[in-house]
Amino acid sequence: MCLTQKLKFGKQFLRKYAKITSESYKKEILRAFKELGFKPKQLRLSGEFSFKRSDFEDISKFERIVNSRGKYLWYGLVYEITEIKSDKSKGETIAGFTTDTMNSRWMSYVYKAVFKHGEGGKLHRLIYNILNQVGFENLKVNENYNWRLIFGILNSRFTRTPVEIHFSSNSLRSGEIDYISEHNLTSSGLNINTGGGGGVSKMNLPMIAIAYYIALGDMETEIQRKLKKHGIVCSVSTVRRRINQFWGSFEEAQIKFLRPVFYLLLKNHFELHEINNVFNRFTRKYIETLFGGKSYQKLKYLVDTENILNLPVIGKLDGWEGVTKLSIPASLLKKLIIKYLKQNVALNDLRIEKYLHEYKKPYYRYALQRQIYNQLGFSTWEEARKELVIPLIIKEIKCYESFSSIYHKYGWSKSTAHNHTRVSQRLFFGMNSS
Repeated sequence: MCLTQKLKFGKQFLRKYAKITSESYKKEILRAFKELGFKPKQLRLSGEFSFKRSDFEDISKFERIVNSRGKYLWYGLVYEITEIKSDKSKGETIAGFTTDTMNSRWMSYVYKAVFKHGEGGKLHRLIYNILNQVGFENLKVNENYNWRLIFGILNSRFTRTPVEIHFSSNSLRSGEIDYISEHNLTSSGLNINTGGGGGVSKMNLPMIAIAYYIALGDMETEIQRKLKKHGIVCSVSTVRRRINQFWGSFEEAQIKFLRPVFYLLLKNHFELHEINNVFNRFTRKYIETLFGGKSYQKLKYLVDTENILNLPVIGKLDGWEGVTKLSIPASLLKKLIIKYLKQNVALNDLRIEKYLHEYKKPYYRYALQRQIYNQLGFSTWEEARKELVIPLIIKEIKCYESFSSIYHKYGWSKSTAHNHTRVSQRLFFGMNSS
């Protein structure tokens, strides 16, 4: 495959093998769902499907679905809880979602309001104030709360109504957002935000999709943003928690899903700068860490003779170096290495000035070396020269070019090139030019 073809199909190649890598662990992920106690996979209905209370002329049919979860396998409910004032008029309303039953959700509100002394949201404060009017000492028996009495009082002061039934996390969260917005409950009700969040303790994230994102090289923050684009609203800490539960740590997940993709890219002879372009990041450090701490240049040759997947992970996977927006093109780096004997001289080449302008001048040398290291995989300018320039010199020697013209062409001064024997001895194991 030629360079232009590899660049053209690089992203496609990455997506293809990332999918293969992540899908191979599908059974493991589904088994882990069960072990972690998540809700069962929806068998009859799924996706964006939902039932709204307002769609039913006979409300008892809606209630039958709510109360027959085992039969209908719904994922969660959007509900509203409304205060009933002492004069029997309606007070304020809160809307929310739950993946449990309405009773379980209501009990969690009440317990939190009592034990946290009304801290939390507006509903917790309202519950606490109502009970406080009775007096908390009057709500106890032998120093323990009389929950039957507490719930009896509150049941006369609040209505609790399921208003929508949903069959996926995405649909459920979107439904909550829409309901709060439609009824303006953040300004005229008890809601303190626009909804769509929360529920993190047992939130069922699409782990196979997350495995795929990890294989694409995404970090936790990027995964969270991608999930949000697909309507799955959750925090980065929720993503991290799920990854830790399924795979032990984010690093272990990268070893499981990202390393095989790097291996396939190496096996198909992508150059380091091409792999960077595929991931839109500097990848050298990650590749070397994931494959025995060996340099990219060594791995490039080892991959054809050894199974480098057997190499241990050496070092720490501590995040990417960032998007390579100002990376000097690999083709230009090679031209500079071939043309100039010394790195300091190459820094004066006008072709790289636009790539280094964001650094202060004293850091130009470091910036250029960092680019060579991350784009081509060479640790030093001299190492890169040895790898790239000597084969060209040998080729020209075979064409009977003069040593002085050859060495001058590849960066040595005229006087040094003219007295070429010493250069030849340094390059070719002590042999002189003749």
